[in-house]
Amino acid sequence: MLHGVLASEATNRSLLNRPDFVPHREKIAVDMRNHGRSPHVELRDQMTYDDMAADLLHMFQARGLEKVCLIGHSMGGKVAMHLALSHPQLVSELVVVDIAPVRYTPSNNPADPLNVTRAMLQVDLETANTRENVDQQLLKHGITSEPVRQFAMTNLAIDRGQQTAANYRWKANINAIEQSLPNIMSFPDQQGRQFDGPTCVIRGGKSNYVPFQSMRAFTALFPKTKLVTISEGGHWLQSQMPDQFSKAVNDFLQ
Repeated sequence: MLHGVLASEATNRSLLNRPDFVPHREKIAVDMRNHGRSPHVELRDQMTYDDMAADLLHMFQARGLEKVCLIGHSMGGKVAMHLALSHPQLVSELVVVDIAPVRYTPSNNPADPLNVTRAMLQVDLETANTRENVDQQLLKHGITSEPVRQFAMTNLAIDRGQQTAANYRWKANINAIEQSLPNIMSFPDQQGRQFDGPTCVIRGGKSNYVPFQSMRAFTALFPKTKLVTISEGGHWLQSQMPDQFSKAVNDFLQ
């Protein structure tokens, strides 16, 4: 299971711990590079979809995984699609969660990844001595949605190396992620490629990330695509609607 921008394997932990979620398979959640506990890289050209897919290939090899079902949300969905198209022999099924194989453009939405990362970069962690202060700084810098601020603050950690009252740091490599967002918002050219395996696209009915016209892009690359809409779900389907999300994945894999 592959997470989106500014998330981590911990984002999916409660879902993966559900006994009714894909009960008959081994479940693995990963931290993508620059996220969670995975290594940080600095250069903008080191967080492309080729790079992130290569990370997964190394992990598959290290764990002896010959064929996997990939479930990817947002950025993780694009990584999953790119890997399925470039190495189809390794992928048994593909589940893409609320993202399309297209280039996205920045918007004025405070929940846009570019706006969130820029707000996080403006937080003065040296003067922030409480989580409430970090929250207020994110609000000051334009993140008006409390759920989005709380999501951003899942990246907040105590820096045990500091000896002052300011003990916070960002777990994710926010600078590298912000620099890499043009890569992340795009999608690699897949000229001549198709993934012919079973594919399920799960979209939120209250999200605008997968409009119906984007299904043309899906069917061109993934001819065996099934579309599932969770009508009351937004972009973060797996945390907002875990029962419906779990059922959709289980029904598809069965």
